[in-house]
Amino acid sequence: LVIIEQEEGLPNRPSLATITAAIEIGGDVDLLVLDPAKTDEIIKILGIRSVLTFKEKKIKILAESFTEFLTSIVKNYEYILSPSGTFSKNFMPRLASVLDVQPISDVIKVHNKDTFDRPIYAGNAIATVKSRDKIKMLTIRGTAFKPENYSSNTASISILPDISASDKTKYINNE
Repeated sequence: LVIIEQEEGLPNRPSLATITAAIEIGGDVDLLVLDPAKTDEIIKILGIRSVLTFKEKKIKILAESFTEFLTSIVKNYEYILSPSGTFSKNFMPRLASVLDVQPISDVIKVHNKDTFDRPIYAGNAIATVKSRDKIKMLTIRGTAFKPENYSSNTASISILPDISASDKTKYINNE
C-alpha cells in the first residue's frame, strides 16, 4: 500500500518515486488517495493494481484519526510506503506503534523484499537495514527513485468509508 501525497489532485513527484520503490519491492501495488478529484488520471499510473479513495477530498486530517482509520485496512498489506515528508512523518510512527513494527525512514535503495538502504549520521553514512517485521513500514526519499510514469494502465477504484474524527484531538485552524 502506497499512501500518496497530492498536488492539484495528482501524486507529487516524491509519491511517484515511492510507487517506483513499491514496484521494485514486488507484488501488487495499491494507492491510498485522499483527494478523488483526478482518480481517472491516477488509475493510469504504470504498475498499480488499485486506487483506494474517498467520496470527497480529505482535508485537515489529523494523524490520530488517520492512524485509527489505517489500522482497519493495513493488516491486508505486507508493506506500507509513503514519501518522506511532514505528512508521513506525522502518522507513520503512530501507525507503527499501533502495529508494533519498526518503521524504516528515508529509504534510498531496495535490495530485496526485506533489506533496504537508508542514510544515517546526516547522510555521512549509509545503513543497510533488514526487517523481519510481518508488516514493513517505509518512508521513501523521493530523490532516490525515478518517478513512475503514466500509461494506458487501468487500475480498479475502491471507495472507502469516511474517516471518523478522533475524540482525543480536534483540528481548530491554521493560524
